[in-house]
Amino acid sequence: MHILETLQGNGGRKDTYRLTQYGISESLALSRAHVAIELERGTSRGMFYSERARIRGIERDVKVYLLTDNGMKTASELINRRGTRRLIQEALRTPGAVSVSEVTARMEQKDLLILCALRIAGMPLNRRALEIDRKIPFTIPSDPASLSLMDMAYEAVDSHLQDESIRKFAYGLLADYFLRTDDYCSRMKYLLLSGRLSEADRTVAFHSREIEACGDAELRRIVIESARSADKCDGLLVLASRYCISEGDWQCALELSRSCGSECTEALLLYAESCVMGGRISEGKRALDRLRRDGMPPRNLSSLHRISARIALSYGGVQEAEYELGEALHVSTASADVHETIMNYSLLAVVARQKEDYREAARIEAKMRSLANMNKG
Repeated sequence: MHILETLQGNGGRKDTYRLTQYGISESLALSRAHVAIELERGTSRGMFYSERARIRGIERDVKVYLLTDNGMKTASELINRRGTRRLIQEALRTPGAVSVSEVTARMEQKDLLILCALRIAGMPLNRRALEIDRKIPFTIPSDPASLSLMDMAYEAVDSHLQDESIRKFAYGLLADYFLRTDDYCSRMKYLLLSGRLSEADRTVAFHSREIEACGDAELRRIVIESARSADKCDGLLVLASRYCISEGDWQCALELSRSCGSECTEALLLYAESCVMGGRISEGKRALDRLRRDGMPPRNLSSLHRISARIALSYGGVQEAEYELGEALHVSTASADVHETIMNYSLLAVVARQKEDYREAARIEAKMRSLANMNKG
């Protein structure tokens, strides 16, 4: 916008106005690092392009930045929005005269929410896709200000995000955005953060494998914390229990799996596994015997074999454990269940170390890492 303002006010000259990073930062009283980031972002969006040219007062060619046709059109639309031009001109006449906090204070409620959502995401999302009508139960000064100042106002948003209601609505905008994408991990994260646990539970029901395999440590933490307050959300509780077991926290898994419905096969398996991991072998065996007696879907056989392997290891049955893990791996690889396969390999590496076959243990662990990295990609 600064480039466009200068172009429009240069006495009608027809030549293209060029500006360096230094010139932009001096004119707008911004740090050069911030300018560089914004120019890179704008270039990737087709707003700017760069070339080498001679600038008055500099004896050598330097890198300069120009607006593309698309950039000129976008900047024109932004700069002519009601209430925005005055702010920009005031800032240009007196660098720093309009602070970013003043800008956010003049934003409309919806615009501020969108800005908060973009700030939380830390990534360039489709702003229009975030513009969803909501009833907002808090009051913010609604002087008309433009979304064109969003990037400039990024630094001032953190104070607004201290308000729990603002933060929760921003999470809701992001959840709605990701409901229209295939990014199930982000969808899950923002559904939970916005308190929409039943929707998160339905997401687990359809996309549990993708969510388990994404390897997002922050998502794991959010899932476990949310599951502790979940009611009638067996899918969410099972996912959280599986995360706890994969991290070796059998007490957490035991607590969460107990909260599930008594008819939830996955929860009973997780309860049995957490009992065995915690040394409560007889209790785990009873739960496992009940599952064998009542029957279970084929997709759960991998977990059953792995728990049997843990029980065998508890009394030194290494060969029996190897056999059970072989069966578990056969099921998990055949069904392409990456999370189960990694957990099975993890226990198989423990067996190899008990046999003092450290080379085999290292080979298995390398295979686990490769599988996890390949799945992330």
